[in-house]
Amino acid sequence: MQKMNAITACRLSVVRCPSAHAVHEAGSARRDNQHPRTSRTSWFGAIVLALFLCASNGVLAQTKAFTNDQVLFLQELTTFLVDADKKEGKPFMEQEFTPAWNGTFFSTAQRTRIVELSNVMLKKRFEAFPSFRDYLASLVAFAAGGRSGEEFDTYMTCLESAAKSSRKQNLADLIAMSASLFKDNTFYQG
Repeated sequence: MQKMNAITACRLSVVRCPSAHAVHEAGSARRDNQHPRTSRTSWFGAIVLALFLCASNGVLAQTKAFTNDQVLFLQELTTFLVDADKKEGKPFMEQEFTPAWNGTFFSTAQRTRIVELSNVMLKKRFEAFPSFRDYLASLVAFAAGGRSGEEFDTYMTCLESAAKSSRKQNLADLIAMSASLFKDNTFYQG
């Protein structure tokens, strides 16, 4: 019984301790009509909103369709690739794709098909690297390879057919294979 009284007395002294009571009161005191969770909720909401806006801005920037104007398309595509990877995108666009695009190989109708397929790729959320770079590299290699316009039209028809598939991977595989095929004459790069 004496043990019980010592434990009870200890508990009572802790509960009645004036300094512990003051700390408890200070921690639970509310600031001028402010709910205790308001400040935490406000910060949490602000952080979630900021993250959402940043994420949606990146998504919108990548899914905005390319224009069909040939000069603007080249500028938009350059910005898209350089923003994704400046180290690799800028030299590729300046030294490889821009000369091919501004050259005489692609007709106006073929350029329109290139823009349309690029927009399909954007809609399917293809990444700038490696997918878009491989697609553009295959176009560059095709133009530099001495092939005919008819062969290019056939190639574009194959890509467009693969793009109609519900599987994004079908088009990605065809682009990757054709990029290495036209550039290095290899079917598989392991």
